[in-house]
Amino acid sequence: MGHPKGLCRLPGDERPLVLRILDLYRPHGWSAVVVIRQEDEPGYRHAIGGTAADLLVCKRGGDTARTLHHVLVWQKENAQHITHLWAHPVDLPTVRPATVRALLTALAQDRPAALRPAHEGKPGHPAVLTVPALAAVLQTDPGEGKMHDIWQGAGVPPMTTLDVDDPGVVQDFDTAAALEAAPYPKDGSP
Repeated sequence: MGHPKGLCRLPGDERPLVLRILDLYRPHGWSAVVVIRQEDEPGYRHAIGGTAADLLVCKRGGDTARTLHHVLVWQKENAQHITHLWAHPVDLPTVRPATVRALLTALAQDRPAALRPAHEGKPGHPAVLTVPALAAVLQTDPGEGKMHDIWQGAGVPPMTTLDVDDPGVVQDFDTAAALEAAPYPKDGSP
């Protein structure tokens, strides 16, 4: 993208992607931790301003597994009361509030170790993971391993999927061209 994805914007929206995602969860009053690379810290600090979110600065990036390992270390040291982590990559900024509510309902009913939405059979994000299950999977730094592969080989229950009518759970924006072509949501969703 030429600069950090979380600082990019959808056409017609003045908020950077990271704020769109923080706004999605704000009505729930949850704590937010934004995992960023060390070199991106000044831009993110400026972008989130007074927003109630902690920046977790890491020396280097990595795939989802490494990011979640960093969050587990942070959680153990700073927020032991947290029972679930919602992993929401910044390049999936169009997830609908109804999807978050559906995931919450499914969590309350089934209590799975891990839950992720799926749209038209394709698994997406945000993934909701219990801290104990994630800790069992990521006991050590996973390096460059892929979360899906690590989870499957860890001997924990498989991730449960919840079908949702929300293409935002699988619509990621990995290039500037894809971001520019994105229609701004007309429903006012974050």
